Amino acid sequence: TCQPTCNSGYAVSGKSSCSLGTLTAATCNPQGACEVCHLHYYHKEVSHIESWGADVVSCREYEYESCCTADTVKSIYSNSRLYGDYDLEACGLSSACKKYFIEESCFYECDKNLGKYRKYGQTDGSCTQENGDDNGWEIKDMPVKASYWDAWYEACKDDYFAWGSGGTYWDIPAYTQDAYKGTGVAKTNTAYTSCTRFGDTYTNGRQVAEIMWGGAFTYETDESKAYVMTFTEGQANPNNAVLTDKAYPTECTGHEVNVTHPGFDADGVTRRSYSDLACAADWYTTPTPPPLQKYSPPPPPSPEGAITFQMKFHASKGASCTGD
Repeated sequence: TCQPTCNSGYAVSGKSSCSLGTLTAATCNPQGACEVCHLHYYHKEVSHIESWGADVVSCREYEYESCCTADTVKSIYSNSRLYGDYDLEACGLSSACKKYFIEESCFYECDKNLGKYRKYGQTDGSCTQENGDDNGWEIKDMPVKASYWDAWYEACKDDYFAWGSGGTYWDIPAYTQDAYKGTGVAKTNTAYTSCTRFGDTYTNGRQVAEIMWGGAFTYETDESKAYVMTFTEGQANPNNAVLTDKAYPTECTGHEVNVTHPGFDADGVTRRSYSDLACAADWYTTPTPPPLQKYSPPPPPSPEGAITFQMKFHASKGASCTGD
């Protein structure tokens, strides 16, 4: 069989095999730019390539470089309640508005760059908040393009949310209890007495950015110095080129990553819960691979040309191939 030797920036998909005259060849897949994920909620330890099936319909732009797993992404899309009692749809929710909340969740869970803005333990790794509780998940003052916040406001201004007059996203759990049951059916703007029109709570995109998220984000008018919450699937993550002089923080105490074997427990044998396509063992000593573009593999070759085809294919996709 033909087993590829992948160039830097690519990872072998597994073992090549031959059964009953049919070759199933391993491929070299682009790895993505590996980096420790410095937030700790549903995040993986290291940002790297995932292999998502057709059942993953959200966050797909992050598939080749991701701090999130397929299971996390499916939860983001399926029920709008990834975070416990935060029921976005309690008062009904238009698809145009919901889109922005999904994109924010994808951005937070999947993009490694958010780790730069972790609120606690930036320099000493002591990721505890003022009351002593562990907090490796909260971010502060991450600049996002003003135009995105303006579009978010326009998409949601006529939708209703269960957060009471003058409330915020963080108040949703308190205002969806039985005490606030309204006169309407579920998921209508009278389902709860606390259902409030988005445009009556916030008057513009700046307030959406700086009030609704409690200081996690800022409304940045200089968009050359601002991040985006989504981008076109198949393109390299544009956030990697934003504010590149902004350093990542010290790892949170108790969440240190074994960078020589990311994805493995300390015994070096047990694999943790994310993809087998982990970062290369020397990823932390090599330059970041060039920006990735998705590609569509050519159609399968005929059986008689399988080995020759695979050798050419791997070589053209960042590999050399040896037969045995």
